[in-house]
Amino acid sequence: MSLDEFNPWWRGRERIDEDPDIVRLRNARVRWVPREINLVSLRPFSLNFIYGPGRWVRRQ
Repeated sequence: MSLDEFNPWWRGRERIDEDPDIVRLRNARVRWVPREINLVSLRPFSLNFIYGPGRWVRRQ
């Protein structure tokens, strides 16, 4: 089993819609995006660690 089986979008941006978590987010009636996400640098060579309960809470 390879890592791209867990994250289909690693094979290409156009495959992001195959990720079940992305599909669930797009279909949700209520979406919450923390305002701190706008503080994350997206410049090349920046290293960001974004963590939280996220998907792991659901799977325990």
